[in-house]
Amino acid sequence: MSVLEKVTKNPSLPQEAQMDLQYLKLLWERINDTIIWQMFCQQRHLIKRLCMRQPRRPLSACNPSSVISVLKQINSDPFKIAIWTDATGIVDVGDILCRDCKTGEVLFLEVKDGEVNDDIHRTLKTSACPWTVQDFLNRRGKKGGEQMMRVIEQMKLNSQVSSFLRKEKGFDPSAGCEVEIMDMTAIPERDWDLELNQVLRASEAEDGALVCVDDTLWLFAKTRTSESVSAVEQEFAKRVEQLHHPTASKWMKEYQKGDSFPSILSLQQWVSYVQSRPLFCRDLAVEDMVSILKGKKHVMMFFDWSAFAHSLSQLGVTLEWSSQKQGRREKSKPRYDRFLLVGDRMPILKCGDVTMHLGDSRLLRIFFDGIRPSSLAAHLKQAFELLPQRFDNKSG
Repeated sequence: MSVLEKVTKNPSLPQEAQMDLQYLKLLWERINDTIIWQMFCQQRHLIKRLCMRQPRRPLSACNPSSVISVLKQINSDPFKIAIWTDATGIVDVGDILCRDCKTGEVLFLEVKDGEVNDDIHRTLKTSACPWTVQDFLNRRGKKGGEQMMRVIEQMKLNSQVSSFLRKEKGFDPSAGCEVEIMDMTAIPERDWDLELNQVLRASEAEDGALVCVDDTLWLFAKTRTSESVSAVEQEFAKRVEQLHHPTASKWMKEYQKGDSFPSILSLQQWVSYVQSRPLFCRDLAVEDMVSILKGKKHVMMFFDWSAFAHSLSQLGVTLEWSSQKQGRREKSKPRYDRFLLVGDRMPILKCGDVTMHLGDSRLLRIFFDGIRPSSLAAHLKQAFELLPQRFDNKSG
């Protein structure tokens, strides 16, 4: 992996080659993410707490020899599994994530080398009394003090995340606030993997195949083609337009620069969305996965908001839209602090006296986790029912 990182930074490489290598790097990280998803039994509400959206450093700068040595030691125990977090796309906590399969305990380990780090751990382990810390600062100076603060912050983060994973409530560092996870297990999640397999098989017999999930999510698959992604997108849009569908074509044209997602997404893009469920966790044949990853099979997706609004209305939930002025104001915020934006507007849900804005993760669940739009609608309805109860319990 470190060799791949070095090659990617070669300025003499053509841009297309650099993009291919960057894709391979992302894919390698997402393969490791798949192990994380399996370690947590694909419980997305827990896995997302591991992600702080931190930029990735080169692995060569992440103490590889020491980390690999510790990994080998832990993984020699058949009842434990340990992953190098810097080699994943989603885990930003600790240097090593370890799960004990006997006890279910999750540990975040820091691997620190060097005389200063050894001194820090001795000082903190003995007793972080004012005089022992002052003695350390006298010996190590300002830089030593700054390193000690970094170690303390890392220990604090590890403790907060571990506590949240155990209790499923409390301070969530990934959100930066107090959070309590709602129990949504009363409504089972249904996926659209069956339709995905159907459209892939149909595309092998036809020159591209089209299918719609819950009248809301449109899928278009094309196999054995050398066409570019943009060419397949154009063909998808043309096929939908030829259907003269009352709402689908309208939403395809709603996209504005800076929206949360483009109108049409490729399933291959899952590698770029680190919080999405890995493709390897979907109910797909290995041959189909490999073909999609290599770009030999294209699967395009499009979401019809009018159809989704109809599904919500049948559950007593109203979908409304902000003004474009409000939407453009939202776009001025940092990328991960924004609500979901579609055509310069924000979708807003209302049920009774309760109002809910949607985040990007809701659509990610449909596009890449493979959750059916009808399942998401049912979960949103349940969230409206649970929210007043939680507030009542707190006030009581």
